[in-house]
Amino acid sequence: MSTPPLARRPRRRAAAAAPLALAAVLLAGCQGTRALMDPAVLVKTSGGFEQGVSTDYGVVFLGRTARSGDVEVMCWYGDGPNIESSVIEPLGGGLYTVETEIRLPEVVMVYRDPEAGEKVELMGRWSPDGVKKWTMSSKVARHPSVDGILLELPDDAEDVPSLLGAGVYLEGPDPREWPFLGGDFLLRDKNRGRRLLGLVSGRIRLTTDDPEGGFRVTREYLTVAGPESLWRLVTYRRRLTHKQRWVYREDIL
Repeated sequence: MSTPPLARRPRRRAAAAAPLALAAVLLAGCQGTRALMDPAVLVKTSGGFEQGVSTDYGVVFLGRTARSGDVEVMCWYGDGPNIESSVIEPLGGGLYTVETEIRLPEVVMVYRDPEAGEKVELMGRWSPDGVKKWTMSSKVARHPSVDGILLELPDDAEDVPSLLGAGVYLEGPDPREWPFLGGDFLLRDKNRGRRLLGLVSGRIRLTTDDPEGGFRVTREYLTVAGPESLWRLVTYRRRLTHKQRWVYREDIL
């Protein structure tokens, strides 16, 4: 006697559900690996290495070693570094980006100017093999001669060969920005509440009159390519005619 049609349907549903279950396991594993690492990347161009940051809108860097051509991006997952090949894409305003085949560890960006005295964290990688990650603390500074974001020079700034291209982060979620971050904020921010304020773009010496001592004082500061520059990355990605489809590979699961 033939099997009734209703008895066969559960088998078809079970067979169809198997690939979905396997995909869910793979995606969950990939999410867990990304959560272990940070958005600091090294960009290798024809001119050498430089630091960059992987954001929710792609990798951004200063293009100090090259402004066009092939590039390799070194990122870090839970089990070590990974290298992705791509090409440099100019954003304008001294910023550059690349598009990778896989989704990298990422950080969300913040779109407001910081207040004077606000604490920030600098983070980057200074060795070509990327093994040594460094972090240091600083504060936002103000100067009457500069229109833009300045940071106090950290005491340990000389401990690394270069600060250029390193990410500048605000710590912890800001209630003023919650409506703009979207419901998946905690999923996209893999870095314990870090939010990218900008990239270290240079060092500058400024002389001012000391209001207490009556003499001139020269101090060194860090300049930052901040939200007014990072918006170029956001608008660039939104203008693209195609939507990035992430590839999930065995070597990053």
